[in-house]
Amino acid sequence: MANSQNGWQPAGWQRAERVDAEVLAEARRRLGTADYRELRKIECDCAGGVLTLRGTVRWYHLKQRAFGIVANLDGVRRVSNDIDVRSRDESD
Repeated sequence: MANSQNGWQPAGWQRAERVDAEVLAEARRRLGTADYRELRKIECDCAGGVLTLRGTVRWYHLKQRAFGIVANLDGVRRVSNDIDVRSRDESD
């Protein structure tokens, strides 16, 4: 069991954190070089192998495209695709 008060962490904890950082860096790189400009603005976080995507795109296929770009990364157990689909004409 982890005890954050005295700094003790379970075996493998640092490796998992490093893997998350590597996954996040690669996801950001892939999205940052995507062929659709809107995908380059997608934000992502990774914790425990769960990659979370956030942002707004105009079309549903771009939401799917973002998922496809990152879903097969080594170290990703699951993708939480929290991208909103909203046309430019829609108001908040």
